Amino acid sequence: MYLEGDILKKKKNLIVIIAVIIGVLVYISPFVLIIAGVYIDSRKTSFEINNDIISIDKGNITIDNVTSYYNAEDSSFYIVGYAHNNSNKSFSGVTLTYRIYDQNGVILGDSTAYLDNFEKGKVWKFKIIYSDIDSKEVGNIEFINVDTY
Repeated sequence: MYLEGDILKKKKNLIVIIAVIIGVLVYISPFVLIIAGVYIDSRKTSFEINNDIISIDKGNITIDNVTSYYNAEDSSFYIVGYAHNNSNKSFSGVTLTYRIYDQNGVILGDSTAYLDNFEKGKVWKFKIIYSDIDSKEVGNIEFINVDTY
């Protein structure tokens, strides 16, 4: 037969054990994800726009000569431009995301371009495709995000 003190002691011990297990799981979870091949880079890269040149991560990558056009043959809207890796390192991947709006400011869609292995000193001519968008509907395009890996 347990006394009240024994029951409280066992509850406290159980709480400590659960807390330790949770702490260990939180500590090792990034390593488990890496081992499982599910590495997530949570770093969002900063950017600023000046004179139609997008400077990413303090100029380590720049984007320029961005143009857009509609292709009636495939009913798609395209954004093309050039990304320059000005840094002293290569990136295993780069994702650029643009958003287009209609003439009333309503979002028509987001789309991305992705490049594997963006080597230092290289230039990437990217093309972002929006399917089924009439060029008469497009009012504005906006660079909204970049992720580097």
